[in-house]
Amino acid sequence: MSMSDEFQFGKGAGLSVIVPCFNEAQTVETILRSLRRTLPDAEVIVVDDGSTDQSQAVVESLADELELRLVNREQNGGKGVAVRDGLQIATGQFVVIQDADLEYDPSDLVALYRTASEASVDDHSTSAFYGSRYLVSGKAPEGNLAAYWATRLIAFAGWVLFGRWLSDPLTCYKLFPTDLLRQMKLTSSGFELCTEMNTKLFRMGIPIVESPISYQPRSFDEGKKIGAKDFVRLMATLVRHRFSSDPQSDVSDERPQANPLYIITRLGIGALLMFAGLAKITAGDPMLVASQWIMPSGLVIAWGAFECLLGWITLAFVSHQKLRTFLTCLFTGFAAILLIEWSRGATQCQCLGGTGLPIAGMIGLDLAIVGCLLAFRRDWD
Repeated sequence: MSMSDEFQFGKGAGLSVIVPCFNEAQTVETILRSLRRTLPDAEVIVVDDGSTDQSQAVVESLADELELRLVNREQNGGKGVAVRDGLQIATGQFVVIQDADLEYDPSDLVALYRTASEASVDDHSTSAFYGSRYLVSGKAPEGNLAAYWATRLIAFAGWVLFGRWLSDPLTCYKLFPTDLLRQMKLTSSGFELCTEMNTKLFRMGIPIVESPISYQPRSFDEGKKIGAKDFVRLMATLVRHRFSSDPQSDVSDERPQANPLYIITRLGIGALLMFAGLAKITAGDPMLVASQWIMPSGLVIAWGAFECLLGWITLAFVSHQKLRTFLTCLFTGFAAILLIEWSRGATQCQCLGGTGLPIAGMIGLDLAIVGCLLAFRRDWD
């Protein structure tokens, strides 16, 4: 029994594949034929996003043969606009995005869709399903190093801001229940669509199931379009959706606009804790505490690791009264110890491991942090 015989997709009840296309005349026929061979019963929606080459003509010539649904845009609006246009007419129970180049293999969609369908039948829960390029391997041998590390930085930023880790937040293969994707009410126009999808799933508390997929990266000379300016937009979208309410999305934890000073001070406190912790771990030297007690190097390293953990929790913007209370007591304790040292004539402290810092300045910094914790206690709680 073939894969297609064993697992039927069913038009109008199975999988809708949205193919945004902009100036991909060299590859679009190959990818569409591959899609139809692999997914003979899927609904394939091609959105030509104002191509200036022969892409539209190529797609139109294949429309009847491959049973394609076409959307032709007069002007280029960006990948996000093209996906939203395709979503408007999708009829499948699930929807997935397929780029019009050859970086992704449509055969991976079979397993991805099977996982989604079986999960919806078994536990009746709502989840999103991502095909990850990096779940079991690192950078592809011919992949762009900058693009790889940009993806890792986006993943790290998502982990810090939302406490959720994705091995490949920028994967093209994102498969959703169609109703869920429409509920998210997407607004992005470009490649930042990926980050908007991720953040809205995070805020809605929707699980994301990652499965490994193959990947054949192309170079910029071969037509790769995402660049440095898109990385900035991705990061900006990630931060914006973390700190602002989103009237476009029916999310479960919508909140009023956060106080900018609270955001700045919390980022500073978290960064300071992580920097101080890493400095202690790196130095690994014994520390003199209160002019008389020498903290052994092993304990210094353990305390540095604890500070890193506190810094991560702070940067993750966990809201909890006990966290704010603990940090207030901690920095008050730091200030008290340094005041004792200062009264005994000390001029420097070892707050960053082996690095000596002006003790008066560190006392002022600790007291300022305590003041911020008290001033913005409602935001912290």
